Amino acid sequence: MKKITSILALVAFILSCVTPPQGFAQTLSAVGLMPEPGVAVGVSSVFHPAHLRGMAIDPMDPFKFDFIIYRGDSPLQEEEKSDEYKKLIKYFLASLAVPDKEQWVNLSPYEGDRIISDTFGLTEMGRDLLAQDYL
Repeated sequence: MKKITSILALVAFILSCVTPPQGFAQTLSAVGLMPEPGVAVGVSSVFHPAHLRGMAIDPMDPFKFDFIIYRGDSPLQEEEKSDEYKKLIKYFLASLAVPDKEQWVNLSPYEGDRIISDTFGLTEMGRDLLAQDYL
């Protein structure tokens, strides 16, 4: 029984080394998200995204905020606008709740002791920054 198992394991190992892998990976440049390495990237035109301009606090209810948001250069549909503005407000509130020293991300394998904090990793802002750091 041991001999048969050993032979089957050996055959499986040899076949996995000889046959081409069945997976297919693409780089970001292959799917059109990034330019090919070594290709010059042209200067893009100025773009102003939607961003918070300020906020007003109700003096009678200090936990009621009215956010003043600049709509940016690209017109958004109502649903997109609502989603984008909610994301901006969540980013702002996350930046208030998470201490400044914890508002950074790190994916370097050489600094395993300096990875994103647990509290910041739970926020949408932390997840988005991790995604950007990953790219």
